[in-house]
Amino acid sequence: MIEAEIVDIEVYDVRFPTSMWQFGNDSMHTNPNHACTYVIIHTNTKYKGYGIATTLGRGNEFGTRDVVTEEEAIEMLKKDQSRKEKRKKILENKGHPAYTADIGWSFSNQQFRSACKKFKKLEFKEYKICVGPTIPVSWKKCNLIRNVIGKRSDKILIVDANQFWDKHEAIFSVKGFNKMRPYCIEEPTSPDDVLGHVAIRAALKKLKYSVQVSCGETCANRVLFKQFLKFGGIDFWNINVGRLGGINEALAVYFMAKKHSIPVWGHAGEVGSGEMIQHLQMWNFICLSEFTDIKIEYRSHQHGYFEDPVFIRNAAYLLPNRPGFSTQLKNKCIMRWSYPEGTRWKHLFVTKRFKNELNYQKK
Repeated sequence: MIEAEIVDIEVYDVRFPTSMWQFGNDSMHTNPNHACTYVIIHTNTKYKGYGIATTLGRGNEFGTRDVVTEEEAIEMLKKDQSRKEKRKKILENKGHPAYTADIGWSFSNQQFRSACKKFKKLEFKEYKICVGPTIPVSWKKCNLIRNVIGKRSDKILIVDANQFWDKHEAIFSVKGFNKMRPYCIEEPTSPDDVLGHVAIRAALKKLKYSVQVSCGETCANRVLFKQFLKFGGIDFWNINVGRLGGINEALAVYFMAKKHSIPVWGHAGEVGSGEMIQHLQMWNFICLSEFTDIKIEYRSHQHGYFEDPVFIRNAAYLLPNRPGFSTQLKNKCIMRWSYPEGTRWKHLFVTKRFKNELNYQKK
């Protein structure tokens, strides 16, 4: 334990103009610029702390014991010690399996094809797309991507609705592209509608190709996860550590999932979320989860701004080089992309590519 006192805290609003290249654009979130609130904690020693909080990629200016007891959690960690060593060797040799979410934004047909071919060459087997602004467009996107990645059962298609549909639309839509054999539908409706997810899950189990239901990306606390467990609204959980109340709350979700045999996948769609979630997912794989096919989402942008970025090889996250949470941004990133005083943002304002959103109250 480090003997230190906190002497200063720095807070930065860091944003990237990803809307210029359509990264992050989908039917629910049009023209978003990826962003995070970045915090540096200074101590009276050489040690510093670095943290990131995200919402949906923007909005920085706004700001369970009855399921698992402490004794049960400790007992879970003590079990299967021999399995832990085997799992550790798997991660050391192969890394943690990843799936790509870089193929399904508001792209043109040619961009879809190019992105799919790129990740096929990189040996990815799971491909996630976001639904379109209409149901027919969503069907067309699924058909296009399935034709490019191939129809073999080892090429898995994941569809993310980003809570764009209501219950009936979700069921109707998935029935329409069921012949494309989607593995799961993520956030088919509002994450607050637990009973809606229950009804959707029941309906999709009856299809010719059964479709799983996932949620978690925009769920902000462990209590909501507990409701999904109680009513059976999900097949697996897509945990977003940047949305929860830090590591402690994320651990509560992992332990509840373990008790109820629910797989936990890792969400990594915002700035720094891949860097953070890799640590928790690897811990979960070694120490807790009974499942071997859990995945971490991978998106290929903004990693170079971090001192300890994620590394991908053969469609898998390699083990981090250093302990911690891998959240330290490079100084040049803060200088360039702090909003609105960063040098790159000032240039974008001057060239009128973007307007300063923090001036919206000025006349």
